[in-house]
Amino acid sequence: MNKRVLTLVLAVAALTAAVGGIRMFSGGGVTAVDPNAIPQQEKSTQPVDNDAWLRTRVSGAKECRAAQDLLPVDYSGLVYGKQTQLRQSDIEAGVRHAAEAINLRFIERDLGRYRDWRTVNNYHFVTAEMLRSDPTLASTMERYAGRTLRAGEVSTDGLLADLWAKTVLPGKKIQAVDVTPQSFYVIAGELSESLVDAGSFPGRFPFQDLVTEGSPILGALGVTLEQYRGGMSGRGWPQWFPPKEVEARLVAKGTPVLQVGWIVRIDTGLSVIMNVILAQDKATKRWWIVQYIVHFHEAKGFNTTGF
Repeated sequence: MNKRVLTLVLAVAALTAAVGGIRMFSGGGVTAVDPNAIPQQEKSTQPVDNDAWLRTRVSGAKECRAAQDLLPVDYSGLVYGKQTQLRQSDIEAGVRHAAEAINLRFIERDLGRYRDWRTVNNYHFVTAEMLRSDPTLASTMERYAGRTLRAGEVSTDGLLADLWAKTVLPGKKIQAVDVTPQSFYVIAGELSESLVDAGSFPGRFPFQDLVTEGSPILGALGVTLEQYRGGMSGRGWPQWFPPKEVEARLVAKGTPVLQVGWIVRIDTGLSVIMNVILAQDKATKRWWIVQYIVHFHEAKGFNTTGF
């Protein structure tokens, strides 16, 4: 893989709901890493019990029963990032798209409704052809669905059902969230070079965590990068994909990117940081989920497979 640095040049901004204005500050960059491991696990130097700060962030959390519960009432002070061509309505649309997916996968967990939502939004689940050509995807599916493709199997509908029964339903649910500046954020940026040029693997491109050393969001949360990442982090390309012609546009230079982050309480009473990265198709102004990054998930049994 080409190890060139992929820079998503960021500067912090506060988006005011009243006027939709952007206030600019200094920024940093993001380095592309090998995305071939799905999900990728990263050990932190901090002990797992260094997440006490998370518990304080969800002390006022309210029960989450629908996508609407994941949306802020007011975006003032919640949006950071590089000034782009994005309007406030663009950002709200991206957050809403991510919230709908999270609700169906991690709260309702109804396979039929989730599959219908993905289909209506023109995503497709990993195909038999992809599994047969990509050993990493195949091994991930075998681990979480409990089997690989059977001889002659041309549809992955059965695999999705097995994955749902074996991993999704027994997994932890999101129970509560506090959508305020202490536990919710949006980071806006854009690709400064094509991800195809930066290097890729079949079906996956290295959209990366926009929270890096020196990121203003760390100051807003009052934590270090190591505290933010916690004892274990996971990232991966979802098992649902956009059409190829859309994907080609999403990885192009200049593509607007959003990272939406929620600190949520799961049904064990513990907390995780759930990040969803979306890329906007500039031809249609529509957002697509392209990456997820979860911190603190491994120690707490929060599984993201099937997202």
